[in-house]
Amino acid sequence: MRILVDIRFLSKGRGGGISEYTVNLLDTLFALDNSNEYFLLYTGIRRVPLPYRWERIKNVQVIEKSISNRYLEVWMKLFGTPSFIKDLKLDLVFSPHLLFIEAGDIPQVMTFHDLSFLRFEEFFSRKSIIWHKLQRFYQKGNSATHLIADSNFTKSDLVKFLGVEEKKVSVIYPGVSEVFKPVSFDNLILKNVLKKYGLKVPYILYLGEIQPRKNLEVIIDAYTELKNRLPELELVIAGGLGYRGKDVKMEGVRYLGHVPDEDRLYLYSGARVFVYPSFFEGFGLPPLEAQACGIPVIASDRSSLVEVLGDSAILLSPWDTSGYIDAIYLLCTDEKKRRSIMSKGLKNVKRFSWRDSALNLLKVFLYAKKK
Repeated sequence: MRILVDIRFLSKGRGGGISEYTVNLLDTLFALDNSNEYFLLYTGIRRVPLPYRWERIKNVQVIEKSISNRYLEVWMKLFGTPSFIKDLKLDLVFSPHLLFIEAGDIPQVMTFHDLSFLRFEEFFSRKSIIWHKLQRFYQKGNSATHLIADSNFTKSDLVKFLGVEEKKVSVIYPGVSEVFKPVSFDNLILKNVLKKYGLKVPYILYLGEIQPRKNLEVIIDAYTELKNRLPELELVIAGGLGYRGKDVKMEGVRYLGHVPDEDRLYLYSGARVFVYPSFFEGFGLPPLEAQACGIPVIASDRSSLVEVLGDSAILLSPWDTSGYIDAIYLLCTDEKKRRSIMSKGLKNVKRFSWRDSALNLLKVFLYAKKK
């Protein structure tokens, strides 16, 4: 098959979960599949460089155009499929995000990561809400040949909010990178990374975007109470500022801002416990990355986190501050309980591999092509 993959989302180099999903999935897909031909649509006036490794793969070709993505969207709405896409004589189009290619009768597969913009508008800026509405996700969801959801939770949302048939949606879990694995405390790189940020163990870790949906207030409130009982304990918050995100400034709390990918393994590995009390997730990679590093997780019992973590983590209501206080204290003081949760986490994370994700995606491609 000749498959177009829409990677326009990567052009601004923002990083984040969807970018990580796209890069890891395509890396694995290209490593496994040398029979299909892939064309990567990469447009935008200012584009960050793509992974150089993709340009050296025989069955992968980058279609790079210095066209504004906004202009391209308007063009496709008015005039349909651009000639440079028609000329590729495609068999299938794959969009790993909410952007959509007007490709006529060509079968399309599209990933929906979540519908948080429908469930919780208060967590999005007015500009972001308008952008999502302009994406015509109702029409896209119903006109695509087949949809992929990151979780059964997101699949149920697609059926409920977009009115698509269940059989039109396949659940394909994202994987967890093999980069994340247990690291011993005598590891020199771990020591250097902790020194780089001026961190001392033990510490509680949150790693993810800083925005109201992530519910950092409950971690801060819990830590405020805990520091009287565990004075040596620090709280480390890492991640870029999202909509209405604020730098945290209080004694014992270290806000690191955005951290490079290569440091994440060691920040996880140095933590005593990882806490993720988010109100809503379509999947939730950070808790799984922490588990892969052998770190016990405390997380919210909402949305997809229940499905993804199950009994391998301590799950609590996002409003249960006293519950977070007790759970963090337990995992910081009871080594037997801590090791039990660590063991369950390491077992749980084995359910999520990019190889499985890519193989299941290929099955969806074949199914969509036959339709």
